[in-house]
Amino acid sequence: MSCSAAGELVVTRDLNCCVALFSLCSQALRALRKLTGAGFSRDVLACIGTVSPWLGTYLSQLDPSPDFPQSMVVKLQGNVSMIVVGSPISSVSRALREGNTLNTTYILSLALSGTAILSSNQHDYVSALNHGQLLVIVRGSAAEVERAAELLATGTEIEVAVYEGACP
Repeated sequence: MSCSAAGELVVTRDLNCCVALFSLCSQALRALRKLTGAGFSRDVLACIGTVSPWLGTYLSQLDPSPDFPQSMVVKLQGNVSMIVVGSPISSVSRALREGNTLNTTYILSLALSGTAILSSNQHDYVSALNHGQLLVIVRGSAAEVERAAELLATGTEIEVAVYEGACP
């Protein structure tokens, strides 16, 4: 908690997340399963990636995963599609029902809402998604995101970053 300039108490909430970047869908899905196996709730997890022809083929060969029944492929502007797994699905579904035009930046903003990630970093993640990479996102307390970072740092990821902060 902090004080405003007028001396009033201002309630803040922690905004913490861990973001891991992967080059392969199988690595991202393995990371999600590892996190759920370690006790992370599906409600705090997300995965986003551009659907390329090889990823479309890969996904079509999978049975729906019992670990992540909530997944959807979203058609974006142009001929691009994205796979969305986990927590942003309700926001993406609502945006589609409201008739919003979806693009990579908008989907990422839905997934990253309520985190401390700076807009410049979000721009880097949009660029990574546009180059076929996949993001795994974990939200939680500072201790939880540090634990997630340790679990995700296996050597198959491109990078793992932890963002911590507070928002009034």
